[in-house]
Amino acid sequence: MWLTVPRAVERPAGAVFRDYVRGVLAEHSERSRALRARRMRWLRRVKERTNAAKHWENEAGSLW
Repeated sequence: MWLTVPRAVERPAGAVFRDYVRGVLAEHSERSRALRARRMRWLRRVKERTNAAKHWENEAGSLW
């Protein structure tokens, strides 16, 4: 019994370069920068909440 291995999708050689260029341009776009800034603010808020929760748990635990 032989196993069949699916073939990789063949793409034109220039497609890889175009994908790279699109990625680089998208990375430096205004929309991308705004999205990155929103994500960083969100992550900071999550970190603050997590630290506050840990602090509260430590305080409650020390009462017993």
